[in-house]
Amino acid sequence: FLSFSFLFFHTFRFAVIMNDFRIDLSNYLEKYGRLDSVPTGLYGVVETNDDLQPGVVFVLKNIHNEANIDRQNRLHPYYMVYIGSNGKVILNHIQSKKILDLLKQQCKGNAEANADLCDRIDKETDGGRKMDAYSYLLRNCVKAILNKEEQNEIQSLFKAGGTNIGSIQKGMEDFVLIAFLIIK
Repeated sequence: FLSFSFLFFHTFRFAVIMNDFRIDLSNYLEKYGRLDSVPTGLYGVVETNDDLQPGVVFVLKNIHNEANIDRQNRLHPYYMVYIGSNGKVILNHIQSKKILDLLKQQCKGNAEANADLCDRIDKETDGGRKMDAYSYLLRNCVKAILNKEEQNEIQSLFKAGGTNIGSIQKGMEDFVLIAFLIIK
């Protein structure tokens, strides 16, 4: 398990959207260097708090760079979704700033992993070999992204200037899992 700061900065090295996050990224890169060789699919774990309920924040990259309906996803081609452990979306990919604010509040300054949480996740997943529960949540995450994009396509029928029908997004195969953060 990695500290969230490492996970956060790997994920958003090209897609940081707010000044405070840019400053944090700049400081991180100055201290640790570029992260181009870090593999995808990394994950970490943090504790719940009053603002964070159990679930997962997934960070995905859409491999179809041209698909960004109505330019609503400010992180495109990256998508960030906070999904509850029950499979329901808590914050969707349009709400990335709020997700980042919540995670920054919970994680900034934590240089060390929480060994107890890491042990719990390790036991729960048999060392990462049994990820069925997280695969289920990931599928729901992608469905939520595609559903939101489909809703935007339909709404574009009623706007001047043409439609966005015919998006090339199809499903799981259109996304790469960059990283995820388990909230336990």
